[in-house]
Amino acid sequence: MNRRSFIGGALLFSMANASAGLARPRHGSGEPQHDVVVIGAGMAGLSAARALVDAGRSVLVLEARHRLGGRIWTDRASMRWPIELGAELVHGGSPENSLWPLLSQAGIATRPLRGVVTWSEQMNRWVDARDPANFDFPSHRPPQPSSFQPLGANESALAYLRRLGMAEGNIPLSLLQVGTDEEQLPGMSAEDVRPYVEQLWLPDGERAQALHAAGDFKVPGGYSQVIDLISRGLEVRQGVVVRLIENRDQSVVIHAQTPRGALRLEAAQCVVAVPAPVILRGDVRFSPALPLRKWTALRAGRPLPVAKLLMEFDEPVLPKGVSMLDDFRSNPATLWSAAGEEDGAQRGQVVVGWATGARAQALLAQGQERAAGAMLDAIARASGRRPPAFRSVAMHDWMKDPLSRGAYGTWPDEDVIHESWGRLHWAGMISSQVDWAHTSGVRAARSLLAA
Repeated sequence: MNRRSFIGGALLFSMANASAGLARPRHGSGEPQHDVVVIGAGMAGLSAARALVDAGRSVLVLEARHRLGGRIWTDRASMRWPIELGAELVHGGSPENSLWPLLSQAGIATRPLRGVVTWSEQMNRWVDARDPANFDFPSHRPPQPSSFQPLGANESALAYLRRLGMAEGNIPLSLLQVGTDEEQLPGMSAEDVRPYVEQLWLPDGERAQALHAAGDFKVPGGYSQVIDLISRGLEVRQGVVVRLIENRDQSVVIHAQTPRGALRLEAAQCVVAVPAPVILRGDVRFSPALPLRKWTALRAGRPLPVAKLLMEFDEPVLPKGVSMLDDFRSNPATLWSAAGEEDGAQRGQVVVGWATGARAQALLAQGQERAAGAMLDAIARASGRRPPAFRSVAMHDWMKDPLSRGAYGTWPDEDVIHESWGRLHWAGMISSQVDWAHTSGVRAARSLLAA
């Protein structure tokens, strides 16, 4: 669901030539019924299952929800266009985003978000995302620090910025924009912001390259098209809530609850693709208990509050030529066009209001009706006119969703969280972008096949 940052990752979708051996399906008493059981039918779990099936393994996917996709949730009923209650954007171009080969192969249409701007109070104008002014210091340019290292693990982001000459009123837009996907600066550490601060003193050519990155893309027909593509032909059981995973010497035994009662399954291997906060809450137990090293890595992170409202209008309401904007005078500060006349014959627009961290908590605490009022105020401030009455509004609080307990978050030790343990392999869990989840699932499959 993260909007802007992106990661490299080669597409490893087909593994038919993998050489590692696994037991074939056996159905005798006490013997594995499948080569692999995958727990979780979000992007990570489905990507792992797809790669394993393509490599010739027998795979069963268990999903607690009565739908596929996890935190990808395309709603085709609430508004005139498909809307995304969860993840929405494709971040970056190819090859840095591993979804592009899938989208291209399947002919799934995308459109770029053009006209991305941020309001600058100091300059009293909108600044385009490709304008070098995003890196400008509003009042004065401090000398380049001899070291960007924080003074210690407990130094706050604001103290760090002040120490480097960026007191309030002298913080470049590029740093303020970090808070649109992560916690706002008052809630961040010095280490959190250090990579972004270092960019401020990059040579002009390198900064220009960052400004002209591919940006964000919409999937007008719905992200569920990607889920449908990856899940095609997979054996998936929905409504199966896993309670206990036994990591035995020769197999994995899974105990679950279904609408029809208790279920016991046995497999040679298991891929766990359940959100980390669900594991941390103890909703899924392990026998024997997870190693201390893995628990420590899981507990070192936290889910990030995210508020996402979708509002449908009978006419366009964002400023002309603008697809996405940040205006930190408002909450929600980030607005973008989720659907509109460019996506079909209908007249109108669907606008997303987006907030994270403390801003999201403030919106979520208000409830949907008052949060919608705040979003109307944000649209009015950005456009210079009061918007007309909306047709409909939708939001989903992922923090209160018992099967996710958060939209995404920050976990510093990804390698430890994802390292295999016995017959258990791990995918997704802490991924904050769809392509990262996809890459994580494929990597988990590779790890399993090599075991």
